Amino acid sequence: MKNPNQNPNHPLPDPPHGPPPGHCDPHDGPHSTVTIVVNDAKVSIRPGAHTADEIKRAAGVPMAYDLDQKVDDTLKKLGPSDKVVLKGGEVFVAYPSDGASS
Repeated sequence: MKNPNQNPNHPLPDPPHGPPPGHCDPHDGPHSTVTIVVNDAKVSIRPGAHTADEIKRAAGVPMAYDLDQKVDDTLKKLGPSDKVVLKGGEVFVAYPSDGASS
């Protein structure tokens, strides 16, 4: 049914689809990314659960390095298979592990 108040020469645009700007849904398409920080460098990665090794790979950090997540001004050490749900804004520190050679 047509809107009687709508001018046929100037149709109304379709309403916007999807989440509001700035919103990131882990179920967004494969091209959706969030920004995290690893050793002061911004890294784009898809939102959702990632292992520490996946985060290191995305940041270009050597796999032999350890990875800590900064949470409330403290560092939480992550094991290689520990998972972190990324929503954007998370901060990580990567450094050579005690047993890594340089």
